[in-house]
Amino acid sequence: MAVSCAKEPVPSQVYVEEIPQVTFTATMEGGLDSRTTLGGDDLKTVFWSRDDAIKVYSGSNSGKMQIDGISGGVATFSGNLVAGQDVQGYKYWAMYPYTCVSSFSNGVFTASLPSRQHGLVTSFGEDVSFTIARANPADDGTTSFHFKNACSGIRFRLDENTLGGERISRVSIFANDGESLAGMFTTSFDSDGTPVTEPSGKSVSSVTLVPATGNSFAAGTWYYMITLPVELRDGFTMVLEGSGVVRTFTYSKSLAFNRSQFRTVTLTSSNAPKVTRQEDEYGDYYITSSAERAYISNARTAYVNDLGINGYTTSVVGSGSSSQYPDPIPFKWTATNAVKMEFSDDPSFSTSTVITFSSGTTSFNVYNLIPEVTYYYRLYDSSGSIIGGLRSLTPKGPVRTIMVGGVQNFRDLGGWTGEDGKTIRFGKIYRGANINNITDSGKQVFINSPSSSYSGTSPYYVPLGIKHDVDLRGYENNNGDGKAIQVIDDIFYKNFPVKQFMYGSQSSNGSNRPGGGGSSSSGNYDVNKTGVTAARYQCALRYIINCIANDEPVYFHCIGGADRTGTLAFLIEALLGVSELDMNIDYELTSYYSSRKRTDTSERPFKYLVRYLYSFEGSTLQEKVTTWAMTEFTDTDATYIKKPLTLDEINTLKELMLE
Repeated sequence: MAVSCAKEPVPSQVYVEEIPQVTFTATMEGGLDSRTTLGGDDLKTVFWSRDDAIKVYSGSNSGKMQIDGISGGVATFSGNLVAGQDVQGYKYWAMYPYTCVSSFSNGVFTASLPSRQHGLVTSFGEDVSFTIARANPADDGTTSFHFKNACSGIRFRLDENTLGGERISRVSIFANDGESLAGMFTTSFDSDGTPVTEPSGKSVSSVTLVPATGNSFAAGTWYYMITLPVELRDGFTMVLEGSGVVRTFTYSKSLAFNRSQFRTVTLTSSNAPKVTRQEDEYGDYYITSSAERAYISNARTAYVNDLGINGYTTSVVGSGSSSQYPDPIPFKWTATNAVKMEFSDDPSFSTSTVITFSSGTTSFNVYNLIPEVTYYYRLYDSSGSIIGGLRSLTPKGPVRTIMVGGVQNFRDLGGWTGEDGKTIRFGKIYRGANINNITDSGKQVFINSPSSSYSGTSPYYVPLGIKHDVDLRGYENNNGDGKAIQVIDDIFYKNFPVKQFMYGSQSSNGSNRPGGGGSSSSGNYDVNKTGVTAARYQCALRYIINCIANDEPVYFHCIGGADRTGTLAFLIEALLGVSELDMNIDYELTSYYSSRKRTDTSERPFKYLVRYLYSFEGSTLQEKVTTWAMTEFTDTDATYIKKPLTLDEINTLKELMLE
């Protein structure tokens, strides 16, 4: 099919000053993959780029349409799509960009607007430029879409005269009354053909913008933050953060962020005054233990030339045992009359955690904070007065190890660098050992959303809000503790009984541990290119993608969180473009819980996983794993028979997990 497309301009809206009309365009700018640049001096010209693509639906069928040609503001797209049943009288429905759609049903698109966005000069990233269209073929067989904007937003610039010398590296907007600004949403057309966008499921009340290139925003330049359309009952607060600088701009009246419109503000030293902040004076704090940090540093040097199909010949894991638990982050102070601490990643404290304690306390340990996030905190005395103003600290990683009572080898998959230099999001996918022995208090940390209050003794464990338990166990091990079983009733449970790729053909009932015709140390093993193992890993991947698409954090594990868990983590990270060096460092970190060294010659060396994946087509490991994910395998158990992953599903994983 051939489609002619144009995009709807964004009308002006007065806030602090007039904003001219703008349009979505399709060029690349700023070193970041972006197909949404404001074009022309008058900001009214529409551009498409030749690598643009849209997602087109016809009934339950969908396809990727790629650009054929461009003429001014109109582009021609083409692709393969089987026409399906009309939806609400329309043959074709479309969303741009094609990677952003989570689902489409009966005229309703579901997608996720990132709360962390990249600031391009006079532009915004492709993952936030949501537009939708619908159309029927004309008499001559052509189909014309007119894309309409689904979201709203605000644009800002730093005043050159008063803020030109400050290095602002992060700007955030917070809804003062907690309304939804980002997260999951649905959008559809009303009876007048106008998109109606609403929050759906889990949403957040803030959006943060960081520079797409460089370490700070340029003064005198417009930057754009995309939000859901929303009526802000008590207005909003903007927070500017930089090296030694915190400024806040507050608008406390009711106002609307309307679809297809931007609010506008120029930030100055007078309307965004500095907030007094006391830097934490006690030095650097690390979540990752010193032994693990030393290992990661040494491994980056030692392993760089020891990768690939013939690699994995050395290991720098220390010979002695070491704690696999994270270090707590200590909030400290000298005032002895403090009885309450409030902390937040927002210096305006629009959302926060409040901890109360006995008088005389001068420190409080907190687990499960996120690396490289600045946390602001303030202390209160018994009369409710703030002691000493605003304080802050920024815990360092390099990885986020988790503390949950009764669970071992627990890590966040976030923080690794992936495709195009983007970072895997924290707080979405977790990996670890089985949760059979999780404590009652550990269950609350595991399933609860971040709480607003805590009263008790140190330490405090930040809750994780996990909604899904993905269990990879499928057979009894020698000690009989490997039985797959649901442990926490309050969350979803899914069992995918899998083996390791180094084993031979897996039986569908998972009752036996196959040997592949010989031990792995002899090299006589079946990498199982076809069979149950690969099919079930694909099923597990699809399940995890669906969890994230619904903004529901997921935890996956086997017995010890090492081999099967490590394999699934390796596959996810490879699809996201993490380097092989970082992936095997992440895998081998389990050695600080139990031995899983690169040079291990037992039945469980993960170098065989790498050898298996290298057998697939592709010039990079990411391409090879993508080929593997899209290859059809056979599972005789009808419970797990699924088609291979699609490119759309893989792109959805990237869209939702990379920032």
